Amino acid sequence: MIELKNASLRVADKLIFSGLSFCLSDGEVMTVRGAKGSGKTSLLMAILGYLPLASGLISLEEELLTPASAVAFRQMTAYVPTTLQPHVGSVAELCRLPFKAKSNAGVAFSREKLMEAWSALGLSEELYEKPMSQLSEEQRYLVLVANASLLEKRIVLIDSCCYPVNQSLLPFLRDITVKTNASAILCEEGNGELEFIRE
Repeated sequence: MIELKNASLRVADKLIFSGLSFCLSDGEVMTVRGAKGSGKTSLLMAILGYLPLASGLISLEEELLTPASAVAFRQMTAYVPTTLQPHVGSVAELCRLPFKAKSNAGVAFSREKLMEAWSALGLSEELYEKPMSQLSEEQRYLVLVANASLLEKRIVLIDSCCYPVNQSLLPFLRDITVKTNASAILCEEGNGELEFIRE
């Protein structure tokens, strides 16, 4: 569960959002839509504990997010950035990379499960043996989403991509959150200020 109460965030001298409150329960997906620069990534960074609120509070799994608890909360969170330039040569290496992290030690890599996720997202199995340089930005983004779905985290945060969201992404996220009882936030490019849509 993710909850914000009267949250305000400033970055440098800019007010990103003010008085923001919502509660996202286990098994729910929320889309956060807004124009570039409206605060989507900043919101995710605040939930991850990288940007402290100016006022208000954030709680995850009914525990208050503080500088002391932020590291533990990040370990229960799968985060997909807008872009990523990993230091790996192949798609196979990228797919195995998260499972080498200490925070994911309890989850074993499964190519079979990965291919099921890829199929649901419209990715071809042939990409697995390709070098990273042959993937489009959208394919790379969807590979990261598939990886995140296999990490069995309580919270899934997916930042916006710079192209129209793949039509299979939202149904995929709904299915994952129902199966794992996770809370998920999906950011999308939109027009204007932040909108919050329960899916």
